[in-house]
Order: sequence, then C-alpha cells, then structure tokens
Amino acid sequence: MLSKYLLVLIVLFSQVSIAFIPNMPQLPGLPMFGDFNPNQLRRNFNKFVGTEPDYARETRMVSQIEDAVLDGEVEYLSLKNKRQFFSIYM
Repeated sequence: MLSKYLLVLIVLFSQVSIAFIPNMPQLPGLPMFGDFNPNQLRRNFNKFVGTEPDYARETRMVSQIEDAVLDGEVEYLSLKNKRQFFSIYM
C-alpha cells in the first residue's frame, strides 16, 4: 500500500515540476469550438506535434503483416505526398 502512495506522489511531483522549467516556449492559443478546448487537447498530447512518421518501421510492419492476411485483400492507397498507405479491403 505504501508503494502505491509513493508512486502517486512521484507522478504528481513530476507533473508539477515540469511547469517550473524556465524558458519553455509557449504555443499560440487556439480558438474554442463550443465547449471543446483544443488548447487542453494539445497540452495533453503535445508529444505527437511536429513529429514525422517512422516510415522504415511502417515498412517493416507491413512486410510482416501482408503475408499473414487471411481475410480480405491487401491494397496500397496513394497519398498526396506520393507515398502509399497499406490497407486491407474486406
């Protein structure tokens, strides 16, 4: 039980300590859409902003999956940036 309390305290302290990092750049605010606050969403999921997909990893995964598809047909859909997107047509 003590370990659970300790874990909760460590998680809370780590989240609070991030707020006190000096010179952290601020992103411009986004407009509200009714009750939806996109700033809160960006604050919670900011680790995905500005990252590029790992195309090498995706290619490895597709090569492992496409031979194992039993139900449906493997298709590659073209994107605007001349890349192909793996899909399974059912």
